[in-house]
Amino acid sequence: MALFRPGEYVGEIALIEDRSRTATVVATTPVVIDVIGRREFRGLLDQVSELTDQIRATADARLRELKAQVNS
Repeated sequence: MALFRPGEYVGEIALIEDRSRTATVVATTPVVIDVIGRREFRGLLDQVSELTDQIRATADARLRELKAQVNS
């Protein structure tokens, strides 16, 4: 389980790996969301190089957090 702050995202791994998403999100407060498809996502990655770096950094941070949870 994770808590997300404004501006964070979920489901990017499914788009990158061309798989079904495995995450389920439940909002505890009112939210506004944007949903993009695989084609739009790939186009953004091609157009905005910084986006790829940001997604990679986020994935690395999430993996570190998961490892810390497992090891504690």
